[in-house]
Amino acid sequence: MNRTRRPTRSGFTIVELLVVIGVVVLLIGIAIPAFRSLLESSERSLAENQLRVGLSAARDVAIQSASGDAAAVFMFTPGGRITIVPCLSVGFLADDVAWLDQPGYPSRPLLGEPPVRREVFVPVPLAAPIQMPRGWSVRAFTPSNTVSSQAGGSDPNGWYESMALQSAGNDPSRQAHWIFPETHFVDFGAANAQARGLQRQTFMVRFKHATGALDTGNLLTAIVVDPAPGETFRTEEPWASNRLDQASDLARTVRRILGRQGTPAEREIRLKIIGDQSPDTVLARPVMELAVYSERTMVGGLSLSLGARGANRVTGTVYADPRAPGVQGPTIDLSLFAAGTTADTVQNVIGKWIEGRATVNNAAPTATNRVSSDARIFTLQHYLGQVQELVQ
Repeated sequence: MNRTRRPTRSGFTIVELLVVIGVVVLLIGIAIPAFRSLLESSERSLAENQLRVGLSAARDVAIQSASGDAAAVFMFTPGGRITIVPCLSVGFLADDVAWLDQPGYPSRPLLGEPPVRREVFVPVPLAAPIQMPRGWSVRAFTPSNTVSSQAGGSDPNGWYESMALQSAGNDPSRQAHWIFPETHFVDFGAANAQARGLQRQTFMVRFKHATGALDTGNLLTAIVVDPAPGETFRTEEPWASNRLDQASDLARTVRRILGRQGTPAEREIRLKIIGDQSPDTVLARPVMELAVYSERTMVGGLSLSLGARGANRVTGTVYADPRAPGVQGPTIDLSLFAAGTTADTVQNVIGKWIEGRATVNNAAPTATNRVSSDARIFTLQHYLGQVQELVQ
């Protein structure tokens, strides 16, 4: 007797496929936040470790130096990463105190002020710069009366005076700030090379030579030689005849320039090459407190406090593209914020966010309107210069 065999069923029904897809989507939805949290935690650990490595590298340079102090200098290129550069002192320079002035940020000497004695640092050629993970930043705390003021504040050194140019009537020199490395927010291809040089500012951590001890007693501004990437100004003198960007031994070249003796005209040339007004230098000052944070998370906090619409697409920060029309050097990109927001307000709220005091809509603090912050603040141990987290 022939029996009819029933066909064997293969594949899945639509209902079964939908159930499987739903389960997969659910699992992905659970896994992605956990993965993001794990990735962020890993990047945070890496950022904090890189900070320690950068400071340790500079301290090692100081211990090995028989004469000059060393420093960990913080640099940032828009769209790039924070870099910690170990640098070594190569001498001193009697520099002019100069200011940025409006309009167009031309430079001018501060009349009546005697030359200021500034130590000159250069990168150590055999010490590789240390990079932070992309998107992770470092800011430094500056107490009141340490940032310069166009109005003639207590510190006429021209350090972060760009804040005064963006001031909405307040005196920034008398306020505490969390400052960012403003080292490359400059259009090096623009005219007025000296004004370009005066727009470069940053901070450093100093270590004493031979001992490697943290230098807590020296808070003076210093010159850091960092040849600019621009070529336009190098067609002019004295930069055409003094190509620091092509020096095979930058330390020896700078020492030779510092050792030149001559007329007032020759002194002026020396200041244009390696003084604060040079495009190839950055003005830096030692600091004692640092904050490590995610730039993306900070911008998210600013969106709650000030209605920020994200970071600038070119710089990856709240700073404007230095090559954009109308932008003169380091400038807060106010187009990212609600109408009427000032640069002073942005800087103030950034400080509040780092310290865990920012609030929704920048209102008076209550028990429920705090904006969460992932910033971690570190202070420097007085002898070894190692970082120690402050519990907020």
